Amino acid sequence: MIRMFRSLAVAALVAALAPTPAARAHPHSWIDLSVAVRFDDAGRISGLAETWLFDEVYTAYIIDSFVKERGFPKSGAGLKPIAERIMGNLRDYSYFTHATADGAAAEIAEVRDADATMRGRRFELRFTVAFRTPAPATAFTYAVYDPTYYIEMLHAEGGEPVRLEGAPPGCAVRFAKPTPSLEAITLAASLDQTQTASDTLGELFAEKVTVACP
Repeated sequence: MIRMFRSLAVAALVAALAPTPAARAHPHSWIDLSVAVRFDDAGRISGLAETWLFDEVYTAYIIDSFVKERGFPKSGAGLKPIAERIMGNLRDYSYFTHATADGAAAEIAEVRDADATMRGRRFELRFTVAFRTPAPATAFTYAVYDPTYYIEMLHAEGGEPVRLEGAPPGCAVRFAKPTPSLEAITLAASLDQTQTASDTLGELFAEKVTVACP
C-alpha cells in the first residue's frame, strides 16, 4: 500500500532542494534509501552514511534547475557542488534524519562527505551524518522522512539497504514497516503541491530501523 504513493508530490522536499523560490513547482518523486550504520572503536554508533537515489523524472528536474540557476555542470565533479548545496538547504530539516539511542535523541553535529553522481538516469546523493556524541548501540533507532509532508523515502528493495560498518559481534538489525491509518493515507493522497500538513504526517509513513547490540 505504501509504494502506491510513489506519485505523490512533496512540496517540503522541493522547498529544501530547489535553488530558487521560482523553482518550487516540481514533478512527482520518490527516493530509494540505503544506509550504512557506522561504529567507532568503542562499539558506539558514530553516524549514518546515507545514499538517496532519486527517480528519473525528479533527477531531470534537479539537474536542470541547478544548471539553469547556478551554472553547475551536468556531470563528473560538477555534481559535488549540487550535493553540498542540497545539504546546506536541508540543514534546518535535520537532513530528514531522526535517530534515538536508549530513548534519547541522537544529535547531529555535522554532515560530511557530501557528494553525488549519476546512476544511469537517476541522481544519487551521498552524505554522512555524524552524531555530536557517539550513540550507545544497545537500542538505537533511526528513520529518514520529511516530518511536514509525506515523502516516499523507503529503503531500497533487494541487495543490502542497511549495513553495519565496524559493528561488534552479535549486532542485529530490525525493520519496522509503516502502518498508517486509512485516514492518514487518504490525507496524504489528497494533498497537492501547495498544501501543508501536520508535522507528524511524514513519520506515519516512515520505515524505522532498530540496531541492537549485546
